[in-house]
Amino acid sequence: MTQNTNHAALDDMVSRHVFDERWREVFILTTSSLGDASDFLKEIRAKIKSIHLSLNVKNILAKTGALIDSKANYPLPLKRALALNGILEQASRMESETNLTQLVRASESLVNRIDDLYKNIDNLESVALMTLQMGLSKNRDEIDRVARKLALLDPSEQAQLTTYIKASKLLIDCMSADAIVSVATKRELIESFLL
Repeated sequence: MTQNTNHAALDDMVSRHVFDERWREVFILTTSSLGDASDFLKEIRAKIKSIHLSLNVKNILAKTGALIDSKANYPLPLKRALALNGILEQASRMESETNLTQLVRASESLVNRIDDLYKNIDNLESVALMTLQMGLSKNRDEIDRVARKLALLDPSEQAQLTTYIKASKLLIDCMSADAIVSVATKRELIESFLL
């Protein structure tokens, strides 16, 4: 498959299986087998961006990164993931009848994978708390509004967001594989997480 120069088999694999967790290892192995995985990773990102997200979910994702204080000296994708995770945890506490457990787990896993990608933050839990506190002091009302919106997502919107987060994690896993990827592509992909 990785020797196919027209990439039709790779495009087909992305199109049919990127959201199927059973194919995770196949994607990682394929990425590490390619001479240059840049196009393959861009194709995965394009498929992730094609997920139909409700306007509600898009607005939530757009607001999460802005809730972290700009003085927090962490990479923007990590800030976004930390903010989303913190807001999901707050939302799950607000509405006891809403089951956001799967979303919280997916976002925790994404935070850990982004942290692994950067490999420069030793104690992620204390960093997460400190980062969220930086945002909380200035944006408490907005954080509460976003958390309430998350708590009120209907099951289909929760499924959309869960799929989006898990697919983003797959992309990070593929980028972390022993693969050849251009610096420009890596930067472009990393900066597009959770947008």
